[in-house]
Amino acid sequence: MASATVTVYRNGDRNYPGKKLVVNRRQIRSFDAFLDKVTHEVQMKTAARAICTPTEGHKIKELDKIETGGAYVAVGPEHFKKLGYGQCNRSLHQKYM
Repeated sequence: MASATVTVYRNGDRNYPGKKLVVNRRQIRSFDAFLDKVTHEVQMKTAARAICTPTEGHKIKELDKIETGGAYVAVGPEHFKKLGYGQCNRSLHQKYM
């Protein structure tokens, strides 16, 4: 993986629209560095300890498993909450248009 653009959501936050991040292997060389970047960019209250898939909550444990165009949920010390990330905000946005 040279670089990938992904969307990251905050665990348990229905109103968070997601943050697009560029994951560049030249700048982010380890999974811990990726978690640090996610914590900062997504403005989490506690440090991100895991990255999960938004539909089933499967944990991603390696930087090489991050897919270009993928969506992921940043999880802190709490358990993964299945909310339908990405759909919650769109339905609210469409309701008020």
